[in-house]
Amino acid sequence: NRAARFGRASCLVLALCTLTPALPEAALAQAMQPLPPLPSAPSRHAGTLTVPMNKSEVVSTDRPIAKALIGNDDIADVLPISDRSVYVLGKKMGTTSLTLQDSMGRVLTIMDVAVGPDVDALTEQLHALVPDEQIEARISNDSIVLTGVANDAGAVDRAVQLAQIGRAHV
Repeated sequence: NRAARFGRASCLVLALCTLTPALPEAALAQAMQPLPPLPSAPSRHAGTLTVPMNKSEVVSTDRPIAKALIGNDDIADVLPISDRSVYVLGKKMGTTSLTLQDSMGRVLTIMDVAVGPDVDALTEQLHALVPDEQIEARISNDSIVLTGVANDAGAVDRAVQLAQIGRAHV
């Protein structure tokens, strides 16, 4: 019985093999081409949102938001403002992620949220207290980074002192 089944299977294989040459060569060559790659989904990562400690930023989308998820609610809170906007409040130094979803559970966007010192206020203070210098402040991980050009060492010292005071109030 096994031999009979094997015989029928081999006849079927032989029949399929003998039909293949009957296809036109162009059709056979086209059928043997690899399939084109599937189009990749657009990236949903929207970069990094920098939020100063104890301050907020508003995030808006072009589609309605049904759910907003924050990775670590010790670092930031997220509250709805409207169906297309959320309020992100910086609570503690660190980084986390914010994911916005639509009503079908599809991801609208994902972004990193970096909470740190208020570098905009620090930059304003630098411009007021060291007015002739081109010094800017930004956050990098858990540090304040000062960049720019200063004409003398005293200006650099004052800028560093301001940054340290700003860091101490965090």
